[in-house]
Amino acid sequence: MIYVKGKRFKQCKYLLLNIAVDDISSFDKIQSVDEAAEEVRARLIKRYGNNYQLGDDEDDVFDDKIPPEVEFWGHCSNMQVWYENNYDTRLLHRWLAFPLLKELTEAGDPVAKKVFREEIAKRYASGHPSVVETLRNGGYLNYLSSDEIGGIIDELKFKEGKTEYVTYKRRVCVFVINYNLNLRNCEIEDISDIEGLDSLKDLKELDLSYNKILEIKGLDNLKDLEFLGLNDNQINEIKGLKDLQNLKTLFLQDNQINEIKGLKDLQNLTNLWLTNNKITKIEGLEDLYKLDVLGLKGNPIPRYIIDELGRLDDLGRANTAQNFVEYCRKSLKK
Repeated sequence: MIYVKGKRFKQCKYLLLNIAVDDISSFDKIQSVDEAAEEVRARLIKRYGNNYQLGDDEDDVFDDKIPPEVEFWGHCSNMQVWYENNYDTRLLHRWLAFPLLKELTEAGDPVAKKVFREEIAKRYASGHPSVVETLRNGGYLNYLSSDEIGGIIDELKFKEGKTEYVTYKRRVCVFVINYNLNLRNCEIEDISDIEGLDSLKDLKELDLSYNKILEIKGLDNLKDLEFLGLNDNQINEIKGLKDLQNLKTLFLQDNQINEIKGLKDLQNLTNLWLTNNKITKIEGLEDLYKLDVLGLKGNPIPRYIIDELGRLDDLGRANTAQNFVEYCRKSLKK
């Protein structure tokens, strides 16, 4: 249990990484615990399958069990190293490093107060996707001044040659990382209010999931877009996509959609997720000649039609997506 000024803050329940001595050299190029964690996770997924998440019971994962006293020593050692290196957030996992650094800053720790904003800016400018998402979703960018935001922009310009970013209601500043813009959980209600979005003509991936969007609009200039995430919003109609002719993946699950339409121009679409909506009919898919993945679970579509077209797998995907496409073509001819 970690204490700050005599008050319980957080419990460290397990050691996230258990790397064998013989395997250490393969981590030489990794710059942070977050990067190491993702490397280990990738290996464990390869070993145990896609359902494995870091944080699962490690007794079921690692062959070499860690005695309780060694585990306690490991936690203490990690904290000691973090302290001795002036709270360098690369040395602890992001889920602990930033909340703890914030707590220490608010408690008046002089070193924490000195490095808090610097660590936020430095790690955001690193461009590491999971760290960027943690900092943005945790509201950490709100602690930075306009000059510090400008420093991030300059750093990214130096590394990538150019920097593009967007703001929403003048309070969220999110940067494009490798042609990818992640705007999950930003309380966005209207896509048109995202300042700077229409200028990102080279954007390949845009994730607007877990917001409060009612209508799909404001995407006309993003003609190179290949991935669009709109799941977990409040959308009730599929529209505003006709200019996205390079789109390959479209996530629309967990919305209020009751009709499949507005997809006619998306002839490069290979992945379409409509899980957990209010769709009652199979229609509107007739032009999707490349469709390979179709998620439909959780819609009030008659079961006999689903069965007739090849059923759904355990994840709610059509076993043969093109059966559904062909069904729509035949329905139009009747």
